[in-house]
Amino acid sequence: LHGHSTRWAWLNALLAWPGLWLWLPYGIYRDSHIVHHRTDRLTCPLDDPESNYVFAEDWTRLGDATRRVHRWRKTLLGRMLLGPAVAVWRLVRHEAPLLARGDARAWRQWTAHAVATAPVLWWALEVCGIPLWAYVAFFAYPGLSLALVRSFAEHAPVRDQAKATAVVEASWPLAFLFLNN
Repeated sequence: LHGHSTRWAWLNALLAWPGLWLWLPYGIYRDSHIVHHRTDRLTCPLDDPESNYVFAEDWTRLGDATRRVHRWRKTLLGRMLLGPAVAVWRLVRHEAPLLARGDARAWRQWTAHAVATAPVLWWALEVCGIPLWAYVAFFAYPGLSLALVRSFAEHAPVRDQAKATAVVEASWPLAFLFLNN
């Protein structure tokens, strides 16, 4: 997506296409992530599709339980434990109506995702003998948790756009998680 691991965009896409997380088609992630980078106001909650910002007028309409979830997701533990479930729920809320009304683009994305994910699941479930619940609980969910930890620092809103790109100073293993940025 960002031009690595290779210099060929088609090969990078091919490497990322299989749905290891199961829940997110690569094309949907790619399209929203590119939008995230095509703005002069990177990380601005108004423009960033990866932002978790809640506007004050929306906050007042939320119930107590939803507010607690939002508050808890601002912590490292909350982001890791609740973040993946919230991310999947948001995706379902967005994609289900598109699929229900027969949106051709959405159907193409999800069909391609199913085709790319099928060999991964076959290998994990049949060849390796991993139960589906274990694959989700021990690989897919924790993988998304780590991605959300990484995105937490990268998507914090800032007033000074010169500081919108996060530089994360960390030692192993967080330096690796943040791609040594």
